[in-house]
Amino acid sequence: MAKIVLFGNGQAPIKSIVLLKNQLHQLLIIVDPKDDGCDSWQKSLLKYCTNNNLSFLQPNSFKDEEFLTQIKEFAPDIIFSIQCRHIIQREIIDLVNGEIFNFHFADLPQNRGCYPLLWHILNGDKFAGLSLHKITEGIDDGPIIDKVKMKITLDDTTKSLYLWCIEQTLALMKKNINILINKQYIEIKQDKKKACYYSRNSVNFENSFINWNKSRIEVSRFIQAFHFPPFQFSQTRFNNEIIPVSRVIKIKPKKRKTMPGIILSVNSNQVEVQTGDGSIVVEIQKVLKGLKPDLMFYL
Repeated sequence: MAKIVLFGNGQAPIKSIVLLKNQLHQLLIIVDPKDDGCDSWQKSLLKYCTNNNLSFLQPNSFKDEEFLTQIKEFAPDIIFSIQCRHIIQREIIDLVNGEIFNFHFADLPQNRGCYPLLWHILNGDKFAGLSLHKITEGIDDGPIIDKVKMKITLDDTTKSLYLWCIEQTLALMKKNINILINKQYIEIKQDKKKACYYSRNSVNFENSFINWNKSRIEVSRFIQAFHFPPFQFSQTRFNNEIIPVSRVIKIKPKKRKTMPGIILSVNSNQVEVQTGDGSIVVEIQKVLKGLKPDLMFYL
């Protein structure tokens, strides 16, 4: 039995917490400061800990002296981070002599930092991944312990990749927990030449409007990348109204030459739209009166 601190946010850590609890490890959960205890588009970790009588802390800041003292008094053997939204500083890393690990929702060393799954799709990566790595003072740059990858299809969205990563977090935890506790793991340094990093400001979610002038592949990636219901969709405009675009139904080969944004066909909430080099069929959130072929979507 080990004493484990787990920094978590939302529903992603919950299945791993159940696993660790069933293995009789002693747990202390660190809940995100902004978790209000109410389920929203994802489950509240605070609510889960409260309902299941789990020991937890919810500090206003990870630098809070009382918070650091409480972790020291718990004397953890190992620390995990699952979807923690804040940087874990040196003082916490040193408490376990570097035995601190993160589950990062990306195929490291690609996409360090924020919104990694969105960037996997936007960049047209062939694979997405989940990486288990050591936490260092850098951002997602510690040596990799294990990872799992999946091929990205045209049907995949940021939401579908996120749900896949949640399931794989449990699988990687189950596979590696004893190896990590017993310090029998192998560290693989990340290849700096293949690394890229995205900051919190790398995506403007207030401007998710589709640029129909781009190629049908680029437009498709954009729509799928911003698909995270009910939280986020891409958008377009028609007759001064904003229309959320749910997802891509089909990418069509090059067709007649016409202006990007022109509506080619309408079938209920499925609309075929011209792009810069062909057309795609998209699903829209609401059907407006007057939506018909030869009219236009625009930025």
